[in-house]
Amino acid sequence: MAKQNLEEIAQLLKPIALAPLCENPLVSVLTGNFNYARYLGEAIDSVLGQTYTNFEMIVCDDGSTDDSCEVVERYVQRDPRVRLVTKQNGGQASAWNAAYRECRGEIVCFLDADDRYLPEKLERVVQAFLSHPDSGFAGDRMFRIDAVGCRDGVTSITDPPSGWYGPFVFRYGPCLPGLALGSALCLRRETSNLIFPLPESFRSCADGVVMALAPLMTPVIGIPAPLTEYRYHGRNLINSPHVSSESLERWRHIGSMVWEVLREYLGKVDPILVEAIPSFDEWQGTLHNVYTQARLQTWGGALPAYRDLVRAESFLTLGLAARWFWRLSILLPRPVFCYALSRNCLRRLFWSAVEARRRFFAS
Repeated sequence: MAKQNLEEIAQLLKPIALAPLCENPLVSVLTGNFNYARYLGEAIDSVLGQTYTNFEMIVCDDGSTDDSCEVVERYVQRDPRVRLVTKQNGGQASAWNAAYRECRGEIVCFLDADDRYLPEKLERVVQAFLSHPDSGFAGDRMFRIDAVGCRDGVTSITDPPSGWYGPFVFRYGPCLPGLALGSALCLRRETSNLIFPLPESFRSCADGVVMALAPLMTPVIGIPAPLTEYRYHGRNLINSPHVSSESLERWRHIGSMVWEVLREYLGKVDPILVEAIPSFDEWQGTLHNVYTQARLQTWGGALPAYRDLVRAESFLTLGLAARWFWRLSILLPRPVFCYALSRNCLRRLFWSAVEARRRFFAS
């Protein structure tokens, strides 16, 4: 997209208007579950143990074959704030949609069935929205925990972003440093009403739709304190330490689906935006994906993708350390490159010291 069009895009893409938020808003916590009876009780307990008490929790069981429903029913009998919705298996987006249809909150938060909230999570989220009345999307950092609940670091080495990122996401795609995902996502009702219902083709990674669309609609509130615990247990579909050509191809497919959803929303805002949006192949994440796939296979075949990556305008939005790594990565022996992938080093470098917003608006 030509730089001379940026001012026009900024005029067309504006944050949505939000109504005043009352001092004690109802918070809806939505949980989709499929065969996570082992962890589900901990997730519900973490909500019931919140310091902020004006909430409802809607658990949608997505056709589980274990005793998940029995677990939830025990809580339903004890606390009317917990409700259970059951349906045939349809995937994450389908489960979130079913739960969303039942919720009434002015603030909507998400909690995966295998994750947990810290006790002050909802209180901090409500305070954040009250302190930033023009923002309709908030997220916090998350502690990583293992299958038995022991902590193992924090998900992002950078603080989550804060501010209006609509033009940046339009230009480079939804690759904001430290952006909240999954159980850290929280929305004002005006924002969630524009996002839901989610396309039910997203049987997994439905949070990618929220992460892509919400920054196009409203300023982001980044809460630097970890308020959520994200569990690694071997069945996670994201942040897996094992990276392969097959997994990268899966992410490329999911990314293309997200791009289509984003494009559809922009068309509702103004047809000019659809004409001006960069193609999916120009997105920063796509360029990294294509190069990494090629690098895993052959050295020579990776050179064209490498040149596309380092010459892209979006490459300059990376921090200095990340840019140097990617520039030198073509020289690394394949086993060393694969080791960096398996140790999740590339993800850490990708998000390190990003100054994307400052560079974008200074350009």
